[in-house]
Amino acid sequence: MSFALGGVIAAAAAATIGLVLARMGDLRLSFGWNHGHPSVAFVPREREQLATVA
Repeated sequence: MSFALGGVIAAAAAATIGLVLARMGDLRLSFGWNHGHPSVAFVPREREQLATVA
């Protein structure tokens, strides 16, 4: 039981660190389906370009 709990804690810590680094790199998670299989990817955030047009 303690090995399983340690694995869950390690996986949660790795996921948290990955999301924090993605956020710092101005990336977002993209979820979708590709040919019937789930896919997860980091993609750049879309920026509004209203400031450069005005």
